[in-house]
Amino acid sequence: MLGRIIAPIFLVPLVTSFNVISTSVRYRSLHSQHQSVNPLQRNIVYHPVRINSYLSSSSDKDDTSSNLFENVDIGGNVIGNIDKIAANVGEGEWGKRGEIYVLAQALLVLGALFGGIPFIGDTLLVVLGPSLFLVGAGVIVLGLNELGSSLSPWPVPAEKAIDQGLITSGIFSKIRHPIYSGLICCLAGLSITTASVYRLLFTIALYYCLDIKSDFEEKKLMETFSDYEKYKKAVPDKFYPDSMLPWSDI
Repeated sequence: MLGRIIAPIFLVPLVTSFNVISTSVRYRSLHSQHQSVNPLQRNIVYHPVRINSYLSSSSDKDDTSSNLFENVDIGGNVIGNIDKIAANVGEGEWGKRGEIYVLAQALLVLGALFGGIPFIGDTLLVVLGPSLFLVGAGVIVLGLNELGSSLSPWPVPAEKAIDQGLITSGIFSKIRHPIYSGLICCLAGLSITTASVYRLLFTIALYYCLDIKSDFEEKKLMETFSDYEKYKKAVPDKFYPDSMLPWSDI
């Protein structure tokens, strides 16, 4: 009985010591191999789980890709149904199918492919660019004329603007921020006329800047003029008359 109790007391440290020594010897052996192999082999020696995981994930990705293209049949699914696709194109009422979006998409794709818009590229430079610039300049003049002494670069209404009252006549009866919209038109026209991508990008950035600025400005106008909310409902268009655009009824 005493031997059964004492034996484990001596055997446990002995077995533990053996395991430590065995692990130490194995580590030294692996360390010596580590010094004589290249980095890729080191990863294979020390990180078999990582390598196996990588190989497994790569295999899964290959299987997924092959599954995606397994049932592809362009000849049968597209070319074989050309009559039905043609019927889809002719379906619906003209002007109510979102043609403006398809046209814009086509022009942008052609512009990206050819570095310009075929057939009408020169017309855009010569006609559309200057026209936008002139329209924008005219809108700015109308807006400046209506504001008069209320004109200020700051979005917070000036004292003279408060004394003069809220301006809702003239061009302000069509759009709420005509000077901003005129400025955007002018710069867009200049961008097209000079075929400058950088000018166009700055114009787009300016549009978003003025959109945020006008929101802040309208908050201050509502705080200053009690009838501004009523004016917003009467003139819902901020920069341009949406009712005049071709997609307004889509």
